[in-house]
Amino acid sequence: MDGADDCEVWEENWESVTLFLAMNTQWIISADVGYVGINYVALESSMKMSGTKKKKRAVIFDDVRLMESIALEVLRDRK
Repeated sequence: MDGADDCEVWEENWESVTLFLAMNTQWIISADVGYVGINYVALESSMKMSGTKKKKRAVIFDDVRLMESIALEVLRDRK
């Protein structure tokens, strides 16, 4: 790895980004449409298992949904 895919993450976003990256095997994929989105049940479970505090879960959920929507645009454009 040469670091070409590296990017800076602000400290206040670190937990959201790492959780989003942990969801890399939890994408729902349809034969018709391709990528549909992240499995939110798995996301909730991952938040609990990683020790995300209850009061932060709603904000992190929103952050992950934002990253998901942008990722979906990129993934669908590749088709």
